[in-house]
Amino acid sequence: MAETETVGIETVRGYHRVALVAVASLLVALVVLMPIAARSGLRALLNPTAGQIVPIAIPVAPSPFEYADIRVAITALDALSGFVTLRISGYYTCLPPCAGSDRIVFASLDLTEDEADRMPRSVAVTLSPTTPEVAQTLQLPIHGHALRYPFDTYEFLLGVNLQRIDTDGKLQPLTATEAADHLRLTIRDALPLVEMSAPVAIDPTTVRPAGQPYDYLHVEAMTFSRPLYLQLTAAIMVGLVALIAAFTVFMQPLRDLLLGTGGMILAQWGIRDFLVPAGTTYTTLIDVGLGATMGFLLTAICARGLVHLWHRNQLGVARVKKAPAAPAGAEPPSGSPQAVQFDDGREREQRQRQTHLD
Repeated sequence: MAETETVGIETVRGYHRVALVAVASLLVALVVLMPIAARSGLRALLNPTAGQIVPIAIPVAPSPFEYADIRVAITALDALSGFVTLRISGYYTCLPPCAGSDRIVFASLDLTEDEADRMPRSVAVTLSPTTPEVAQTLQLPIHGHALRYPFDTYEFLLGVNLQRIDTDGKLQPLTATEAADHLRLTIRDALPLVEMSAPVAIDPTTVRPAGQPYDYLHVEAMTFSRPLYLQLTAAIMVGLVALIAAFTVFMQPLRDLLLGTGGMILAQWGIRDFLVPAGTTYTTLIDVGLGATMGFLLTAICARGLVHLWHRNQLGVARVKKAPAAPAGAEPPSGSPQAVQFDDGREREQRQRQTHLD
């Protein structure tokens, strides 16, 4: 008689299919995002760090007697302190009948404050005829959310005003018509790992602080954000770490899982150093994601250890095993409820047959 082999088929449960769909969806998302991140990173490597020069004020007919050519470069952004660094350079010409000197005021406006409490934070750059070269570095406040790195954004509203300093020291703000042929102003982005949007001109009369005796000549709104490749790289790396942690927790034996926990924790901090710039001492969104993954890993290990100890101490409820079904046509074993019912039925049938014969 030929022997038959019985092949066990593992039961596919509902959570198996959920896990399959989740892993497949994550891998498809990674395959789609990786080329986009690579293209963004390649563009950042090939393009220069300094962005294009954006003109803010260009005179149609520059004055031959009094003229200032000012160039503003945004060179640094301190996300935690909330300051942006501006490098001011250029030259200033003042020939007779020009007398005295000028100064140009750079202000950071905050539209989130009430109009009555709106106080611009400003820095003035003096333009003196005795020193035609202009070179100064200043800092202005900026508004954003540093803890959302690398998905943090910052708003910068820059107001510019030109003022004349008379020989007696009095300040006379110039109107837009008076300053039209006296000032040439440009701005450019020179920030590493930060992208600046194109400046958008805003009507100066709509952002004039209460009590200020003059309007700004120019008001420009700018937004700063992280490059796309940096955001996608962070999302991909954190997603892969979470996926590997889930696979490790649910598929590795408990002994191997306990031995490899320290290595996984060190690997997560290595990824953190790779994604977060050096010197970042505050908690970012990447830290939150990696911390949540680490918390899930440690909690799942503790849960698996508890289940192991529970069964090890035989604390589970004993289950009553069902007797195997008898083959067709076979009598049930003696002493079982089925056997008792079978004997009672046979005796009843014999009594009925004897009664019929009598």
